[in-house]
Amino acid sequence: QSMDDELAASWIVYTKSHRDDLLDADMQLYRILRSDPARAWLVILKMAELAGDDLDLLGIIGAGPLEDLVRWHPTPWLDRAAAEAVTNAAFAQALRVTRYPGHD
Repeated sequence: QSMDDELAASWIVYTKSHRDDLLDADMQLYRILRSDPARAWLVILKMAELAGDDLDLLGIIGAGPLEDLVRWHPTPWLDRAAAEAVTNAAFAQALRVTRYPGHD
């Protein structure tokens, strides 16, 4: 399991439990979102995969990290997100709640 897979899993556990010992996963994800959008993209894809059909969790991913990614780095990530949603049902569900410039 890669460090990014571990980050995705830890972020999900933190998001569901708010365990203080996993707060760093949230902070680390947001640092990556700002500084390394390509890496953040891979973490978000893994989070959507791990969330599966958990609609609440997919909504949190979409309104949180995914929204931040496409707002802070719209090019090329907004187009890549739209393309990913065509073939990735879990990701598509997350994208449905994402708000970004031009989205009504």
